[in-house]
Formats: sequence, structure tokens, C-alpha cells
Amino acid sequence: MSDVQSAVIAEPPGFNEFAHFIRRLTGLLKRVMKDLTRVRGLDPEFQEVLADLIRDGTVRRRSDQVVEQLAAVDTNDLIIHGLDDNSLDMRLKMAAFDMAIRRSRYVETENDGNFTFAPRREPITEAGVADLMNSAASAFAVGNAVIKSASHFVPPAGALGELKDMAESAMTVLTSMTGWLGRGIKKLKRAKKHVEPEPEPTAT
Repeated sequence: MSDVQSAVIAEPPGFNEFAHFIRRLTGLLKRVMKDLTRVRGLDPEFQEVLADLIRDGTVRRRSDQVVEQLAAVDTNDLIIHGLDDNSLDMRLKMAAFDMAIRRSRYVETENDGNFTFAPRREPITEAGVADLMNSAASAFAVGNAVIKSASHFVPPAGALGELKDMAESAMTVLTSMTGWLGRGIKKLKRAKKHVEPEPEPTAT
């Protein structure tokens, strides 16, 4: 057996980067869900369910299920989709995610494999929550690509992706609401500028 063949057998493809990414995406998703419960204007029932999901630990549980099932997956399927460690595909995905996080208004911290996100500036006002979450949109876009590939072979990834999709849907609603409010304020300001002053009464 050649040295090259021995190296291949001794070092099977790994998916630590994929598991690492799932943990990071989970941390971001949990933070965004928390922020979505802080703003007025969204449907109260939706926010109530989000709060229940956070308290129940549903997001973390889905994340754990994804990582745990990696051991039972045909590694060739994951390799074909570029999810193996050190593949150029995975390196590109992680580089894109890192760039998105650095450009966002969130700061990422790690503690024993648990990732948390917080606003770069505290305290964050309710008015600033929409901008805060919108800054995470690019990171979620990377998450969409990775989870879409993985969900074909790791079913819990699909469930985690659905939770992310629901949060993104609420982010879109919030952005629309903020846009309407912003346009309304601008129109009001323009209208005030063009109001002709009433003539002063003349002395009799």
C-alpha cells in the first residue's frame, strides 16, 4: 500500500466545519428571534410563539439533531454537495458567512462551542431593531445555501431551515413596515416645507 493510499484511509473526510457552521447559524437565528419579539407592529400571536420557541430551546434542539445525524449520513452525498472540510466549496461558504457577520451590526462570541450574538452598540432602541436584523440578511443567505444542500440528506436541517425561513419572513414584514413609515415621514416633511404661510392680517 502506498503512502498516499494510507493517508487517504487514515484521514477520512470530515464535516467539522459544517457542524461548526450550524452552531454559528443557530446562535444568529436565536438572537434574531429574540429581537423580533422586541418590536411593535408584528402579529402578537407570532411573537408569542417565537418567545415560546426560545424558552423551549427548539432552535438549539434542531441544531443538535443536525450535528448528531451527520454520523449516519453517507459521506459521499455531503462531499458531492461541497460540505466536507477543506473543500473549496466549504471554504467559500464559510468565507462568505464570515464576511457577512463582520459587515453586520452584530458581534459574535463563542463559549465552549456555543455562539451568541449581540448588537455592536448597546442599548439598541426599538427603532433600530429593523436595521440591526437587516444587517444579518447576507449571513442568512449563506445559511439558505448550506441548509438547502444538507436537508436532502440530513432531515433535521430542513426543520432548522424552516425556523430560519419563518424568522426571515418576519424580517421582511418588519422591513416593509419600516419602509412605509419612513416614506410617510419624508412625505410629511416635504409637505410641511411646501405649505405657504398664511398672510398676516393687515392693520385697519
